[in-house]
This record gives sequence, C-alpha cells and structure tokens, in this order.
Amino acid sequence: MAASSPVSDESVTPADSSRVAIRVAESADSAAITAFRGDPRLHYLCLGHRAPCGGGAAAAPQAALSAVIASNRAGQIVAAGWLEPLPGDTSAAFVSLAVQGAYRGAFIEAALLKRLSAEARALRLTRLEACVARQTRDTLDHFRQAGLRVASSLCVGGVAEVTLDLG
Repeated sequence: MAASSPVSDESVTPADSSRVAIRVAESADSAAITAFRGDPRLHYLCLGHRAPCGGGAAAAPQAALSAVIASNRAGQIVAAGWLEPLPGDTSAAFVSLAVQGAYRGAFIEAALLKRLSAEARALRLTRLEACVARQTRDTLDHFRQAGLRVASSLCVGGVAEVTLDLG
C-alpha cells in the first residue's frame, strides 16, 4: 500500500494536547482503515473524484498508491489520507482526506496533507486532484501549509474540483 518514502514518521499535538502519530499505512492497517472509512460521521476535507462529494462514507480506495494515517495514543485511527491513481495519467493522483469530528481543525489536516504530498513526490507525481465540498479559506490554508499550490479550480454549486501543484 505504501511507497518507499524518505519522510520519517512524525507526531502532531492537537489543541486538546493529546499526541497524534502520523505515519504511512502498511498492509496490516487495511482492515482498520476500511473500518475508519465506513464511519458516516467523518469530516472529509477533500475527496478523490470517485468518492461521493455529497457526504457520507466513501467507498474503499481502489489500488491506493499510498495511504497515511494519524492515530491517537490508544492506537485508534483518527484521520487518514490516501492517493488513488488518476486513470490515464501517471503524473497525477486523486487525493482524499478524512478526519474524525473531534479532531477536526486540530492541526492534523495540514500535517496529513504534507505527508501525502511527500508520498506523492516520492512517487514522482507532479499534481493532485480533489473534490472539495466548499472552497473555504480553511481548506485552502491546509493546502498551502502542506506546500501545495491550487493550480486550477472549477466550482459547480457548493463543490469545487481543484488541481494542486506539487512543484
């Protein structure tokens, strides 16, 4: 599931001072990630194009290129992000990121996006694509904090499809 990455594991301390460890997911994490993604109460910062933009649980990733998870001290996954292949384009991937409500806005989103960006660069990708429920300042700030630049955006109703430059 995970690409070989030069980025080491890291931890983030959310606003509630509980330490959250961020690392690349391994094959042994598959069942826990599937259970995590099945929770309809998750907050999705961004979704790959194959995921439902209207809320609710997303389908399991198909042939994920890489996945990154954040776990609390009890070892429970509290946030996860994944890269999925973009059909017909080996230089790009869909990016999705989900966070448990209690951890939303606790500095985890930007840290996960930063780690996913490093994974994407290790895979020699040059851009990521995502579906964002609303193009809010917070979402754009998370992208910027992760070293991503919004290269293009197409808004239809309350949904924006964004292309993120890894350069």
